[in-house]
Amino acid sequence: PHTCVLGGGNEVKSYEGGVACVFEYNTFENCAYEASDVGAFYTCGQKGTAFANPGNELRHSIFRNIRNTEGSGVQGITVQAVYLDDQMSSWHVWNNTFFNCSVGTFIGGGRLNSFHDNNYHFCDIAHHFDNRGMGWEHGDVHCMSKYN
Repeated sequence: PHTCVLGGGNEVKSYEGGVACVFEYNTFENCAYEASDVGAFYTCGQKGTAFANPGNELRHSIFRNIRNTEGSGVQGITVQAVYLDDQMSSWHVWNNTFFNCSVGTFIGGGRLNSFHDNNYHFCDIAHHFDNRGMGWEHGDVHCMSKYN
């Protein structure tokens, strides 16, 4: 399977969902073992929608054996247990446990994300974050500059 849960996000209109969602007490096991650039729990904020979905939480969950076991295809293998992609913002990720994961938590840019009280055991990388929005996604950060 590619992703176990596609959570929150991508909805600009608040009445369509993606705002103040709570994901809790879940167990994710043996997910994403045939894929790359993926997360067992994945959410994405493409083209500025990352900032329009505040207040989502992922808590009290267990992630176990989240890693590619089938080999790479045309790109390098990147498998995350929790993947906030493309500047997804305003997530609260806390009190989760990660066992035997390639990457426990991954923040691909974004603002106002809070990660705390997570436990990582036998993970290759516990937590990764990068500065998307300052490089190749820079145009999506300055939404209002189009109107000035």
